[in-house]
Amino acid sequence: MVSSGSTLVAGRSIDLAVALDSWPQFDAVKRRLIQTGAFALDGSTMHRLFYQERPGQQGCPLDL
Repeated sequence: MVSSGSTLVAGRSIDLAVALDSWPQFDAVKRRLIQTGAFALDGSTMHRLFYQERPGQQGCPLDL
């Protein structure tokens, strides 16, 4: 939820926290998610993928 004055606005995103020992492990998790075909890279944000209900569709952002 994002607060805008006294009004709360729900954002459409998924946030996922994963405890890893190294950046190579982070890259491996991200790569495996992409390999499922259900996620696509965000070209501008390293920790963000997009969940796609259908291939080629930009869906809900997933922040890792």
